[in-house]
Amino acid sequence: MLLESDVTPILVFDGAKLLMKGGVEDERKKNRDKNRKQAEDFMRMGNTVMAHKYFSAAVDITPEMAYEFVLVAQNLGVEYYVAPYEADAQLAYLFKTGKVQVVVTEDSDLLAFGVTKCFFKMDKAGVGIEIDLTNLPLVQELNFRSFTGDMLLACCIISGCDYIESIKGIGFKKAHKLVYENGKDVKTVLRKIRREGKHLIPASYETTFEKALLTFKFQRVYCP
Repeated sequence: MLLESDVTPILVFDGAKLLMKGGVEDERKKNRDKNRKQAEDFMRMGNTVMAHKYFSAAVDITPEMAYEFVLVAQNLGVEYYVAPYEADAQLAYLFKTGKVQVVVTEDSDLLAFGVTKCFFKMDKAGVGIEIDLTNLPLVQELNFRSFTGDMLLACCIISGCDYIESIKGIGFKKAHKLVYENGKDVKTVLRKIRREGKHLIPASYETTFEKALLTFKFQRVYCP
């Protein structure tokens, strides 16, 4: 569809597993195993509709599957890259260096990686939702007019991401308020949360926050 519309697609595949996502990957594997067991139970009961639903949730995309897709891309003459680690960071690099103009994705993490123009939920007709972060100051529900990229990233990490254990009870609106009032410095933000006394902060949160920040900003990527 993109080729027929004179849009030049570039595909990016995940590479090696990232150490910072170890806990998330383990949890996802447990969920896949759980879904597979439920699917098999439904199959034994003769409920193929529910079985299909849970089997779909149990699918793990293997390197062999990705390679089959790579062969299709090669046959179509479509440019592609295998990221050293996460595709997200690689896509962000391609965007920031001007190699691509927009990132088509299902993953909102791309915004945290600094991609200012993402296209979400694209269907087979090419219809989807464009998020352009240059319009962020126009948002009325929350005040982003003085926000920098680092402040937005701090909001994303505090409200929960794949690299850090979340502070229960803090969503994006609360994270925005904390950063808006206290700045992006995690020590200042954590002091404010502790003073309120409403949320339990994991013991290693500050150290892990810094690692999450570094992972978003300085992940290894491939230069074409």
